[in-house]
Amino acid sequence: MGTGLLECYRSKVKKEWKIAFITAFLLGFLIHTYLFTNSLLNHDALYNFYSDQNIVASGRWLLSLACGLSSFFNLPWFIGVLSVLFIAFTAVVVVNIFDVKNPVLIILISGLLVSFPAITNTFYFEFTADGYMIAMLLAALAARFSMIGAKRNNLLLSLICICLSCGIYQAYISFALMLSIAYFIMELLENRYSLKAYLSWIRNQFIIYAGGLALYYAMWQICMYVQHYEATTYQGIDKLGQMNLQNILEALQEALLSFVFFFINNFFEHGLTAYVGLNVLFLIAVAVVAVTAIIKSKLYQRKAELFLCLLAVAAIPFAVFIWLFASDSVAYSTRMEQSICICYILLGLIAERWLPPERVRQSAFSLRQSFLTIV
Repeated sequence: MGTGLLECYRSKVKKEWKIAFITAFLLGFLIHTYLFTNSLLNHDALYNFYSDQNIVASGRWLLSLACGLSSFFNLPWFIGVLSVLFIAFTAVVVVNIFDVKNPVLIILISGLLVSFPAITNTFYFEFTADGYMIAMLLAALAARFSMIGAKRNNLLLSLICICLSCGIYQAYISFALMLSIAYFIMELLENRYSLKAYLSWIRNQFIIYAGGLALYYAMWQICMYVQHYEATTYQGIDKLGQMNLQNILEALQEALLSFVFFFINNFFEHGLTAYVGLNVLFLIAVAVVAVTAIIKSKLYQRKAELFLCLLAVAAIPFAVFIWLFASDSVAYSTRMEQSICICYILLGLIAERWLPPERVRQSAFSLRQSFLTIV
């Protein structure tokens, strides 16, 4: 049996997946070990030293099961190991979605996923971290199962993953949405499918997310009925879906401002900082890479696909802050913003494909061969 498993690992597991997993796992420990090995208590941690995390009233009807895999105790080291493990699997899924071959880019993607501020903030509430990382993995799988040309069984799996991810922590639906949008933009640039295939994929996305959220809501209502709970007022979840036109317009404005302020850290209030400076360079790089990719891919000659691409880009802020449209009392915290890291990943993906000169590609190929030899 052991020999068979080893042979399966060698023959079925791609080198790129190994690089993604190992990188995310090792970097996860290097970055977060101090927190895993020290007690950094906050208000929530004081009464979550032992908790079954059964907060079905907040809509997280599956969180208790997800966190129960590590026990109901707040065990920083053990929960940390499991959390990093789930992030590493998520890195593998992301690399698989975009079929990344360049090991340098794989390392950057894995590093971003495991080091993004949302992850650090989540580890500050470590008693639920492993459950939340399962939610992120399920969100990534949802995007993976719903790729263009996916079979009906895979679309159903994607729907179920959306439902389960929301049942653990609703915010990670944005992670699935952002992965899907990034994947769609890459496919539009590559021009590997017909317009009909792109439109079919968009239709399937509406079905998957509408169906997944409907199933999530139904399961939530059943769980509350069985356990005799009522929806809490926390984050306005008791007013879920009760948005009027004014609320929606306010949510549109808040989503746009929140997205912009993430990158410039509200420059008008806090002034110029290193964080703002680096993100300004990032936004300039986005503009340069986007224009180059559109020209080199000749996307500008395909009017319908160009329109769909621009529509996908415009949807990004609203996908990141999608829960603002569910209730007028939702307030986003840092740990709810993991989906924004896909913006940085998308820049790397497009730049690697359309921007670098031939000599850079040759250097990347040499590095790739070195990493593959090691792995």
